[in-house]
Amino acid sequence: MDKFKEVQLIELGGKESDFGGSTVSCSGSSGFSLEEKKILPQEKYQLYRFEDIPDYLKDNPFIHTRYRAYYTYREAFGSLFRIHNETGNIWTHLAGFLVVLLLIMPIQYSFFLPKEASLLDRVIFALFLLSAAKCLLCSSLFHLFIGCSRDAFKRWGCWDYSGISTLICGCYCIVVYYCFYCDTLIRNIFLGVIFAVNFTGIIGPQTSAWSEPWFRLFRAGIYLLCGIVSTVPILYWLCKHGIPSTMELGHATNVLGIGWGSLFALEMCIWLAGVGVYAWRFPECYLPGKCDVLFHSHQIWHTLIVLGVLVHYQLSLQLLKWRLSGVPGGGCSARTSLFSA
Repeated sequence: MDKFKEVQLIELGGKESDFGGSTVSCSGSSGFSLEEKKILPQEKYQLYRFEDIPDYLKDNPFIHTRYRAYYTYREAFGSLFRIHNETGNIWTHLAGFLVVLLLIMPIQYSFFLPKEASLLDRVIFALFLLSAAKCLLCSSLFHLFIGCSRDAFKRWGCWDYSGISTLICGCYCIVVYYCFYCDTLIRNIFLGVIFAVNFTGIIGPQTSAWSEPWFRLFRAGIYLLCGIVSTVPILYWLCKHGIPSTMELGHATNVLGIGWGSLFALEMCIWLAGVGVYAWRFPECYLPGKCDVLFHSHQIWHTLIVLGVLVHYQLSLQLLKWRLSGVPGGGCSARTSLFSA
């Protein structure tokens, strides 16, 4: 008796399945209904077509083949080094995670950050990079274990949601911190509000209600509120200083010779382009079945997220150098406390 047949008999209380010998469950995992057990893996790392996978995996009808389903966690981890339609999704963010880890290493403090930067400046940068690392790692794990079971899909999907909120919070907090570097009270109020609002999106996915269908509108409203509230400090800055001057601020401290506002606009364009590609499902919507392994929309979206994180890191460095440079409008002594004036 093969291992799949044996597992099936154990789960069905020693009785034969009505679906015949080809029906087995994902060994070592739970969360499959009998309907989901109609197609069984007959060999390790078996791949499936769209019509043969459980409904919860049928997200993109333009991706036709190379789906993983009914995997154990051990098999899912082993598939990290195999070719399937999630390989690119996993490695685009896993590679980005490794790059971010390198930036957190102590060497980056002496190589990238100016020597005038205080310990608090270094902590602020580390927190931003850790928020990016969490987002990229959670996304990679979600795509790695997505084919284990419906329960695994929901569990790791919640971590993926949480990672997105963490990255949004980290990105806005570091920009607000340096935009209002010299305005202690305003800076801390904005930071507190941004953190409080985004904290809901960070811990919310860990609650049982978060992934329920009836909570969908509430979930969308929470993310919309997070985005609006996080943008308010930037709008306040633009109203106070104007768009033209913001686009040019700090250009003298940038090797590219462009202002941090221009970099921020570039970053927003990158992420909006990623959202557009993801929502449009381009290019696979025009080439169904042709982008199953490479160059489908989710891979492009992931790549643009990593690029956006790196651009954000560069503009944050530029903001810090501008604040410490002593140039008109930017000069401030390095802060050693969130409450120092």
